[in-house]
Amino acid sequence: MIQPMPTRSMSARACGKRRHALILAWLAEGVIDGVRVDHFPSSLARLERVKPVYETLPGWNADTTGITDAKDLPVNARKYLDRLAELVDVPVGMLSLGPKRHQTIRMGM
Repeated sequence: MIQPMPTRSMSARACGKRRHALILAWLAEGVIDGVRVDHFPSSLARLERVKPVYETLPGWNADTTGITDAKDLPVNARKYLDRLAELVDVPVGMLSLGPKRHQTIRMGM
């Protein structure tokens, strides 16, 4: 299970960030110490014994709120989206850069 971090809109959290993290897997501790699991733990007991495995990616230092076309995104933002799509094996279809409707970009459509 891949969980993008941070979870807020790109512009609100990414602008000015130096690095971004994706949770790639969960490493179990205790009874199953060191066993890499690729799904979110199914019980609270297991969740208490795991820690996330992160992949960090470079951030970008640009405001994205006014962008209306994916080709105008900062290079590192595009690389972040490409890596996320690669990890989940699904293309990014839409990207929200803020709360307003006009701040949503349809990707590759």
